[in-house]
Formats: sequence, C-alpha cells, structure tokens
Amino acid sequence: MLELHPEEGQVPKLTEEVFRSLFNECGQLEDDLTLRKYVFFSGMDRNIRKEVWPFLLHVYPYQSTYDERIQIAEIRKQVSCAY
Repeated sequence: MLELHPEEGQVPKLTEEVFRSLFNECGQLEDDLTLRKYVFFSGMDRNIRKEVWPFLLHVYPYQSTYDERIQIAEIRKQVSCAY
C-alpha cells in the first residue's frame, strides 16, 4: 500500500500572491517552511520561479533583506564575469 504524507494533496501551488505574503516590510522571508512546503508538495507558478529558486538553493539566506539580496546578486554577477 502506498503511504502518502498527511499534507500530500492538501497544499496548493505557490502563487505570486502567497509568495509575496511570506515577506515582512524589510523583505525578509518570515515563513520559509511554508515556502518549502508549497514547492515540495505542489510546485509554483512559472512566473515566480526566478525569484523562488535562489531561496531554495540557498543563494539568498531566508532572512536576507531586499537590499542584501541586491548586493548578493551584484557580487555574484561580478564574480561570474571575472571568469
């Protein structure tokens, strides 16, 4: 018999609206568990993949602010151009 996780089929796909609601006014992700749960169980809308994946791949720390992510992106761009 196939056993499913209790939340399997209970969590909807991550939408842009839900994704935006997970951040506080400084841009820090306040609920990374919800983010990961939505993506793991149901995936995400195509239009937010470019914003979500850096969090899932730990390019951006969950607690990073908008400004910190801009700095991280700039540093990564400079480093990649150096090669």
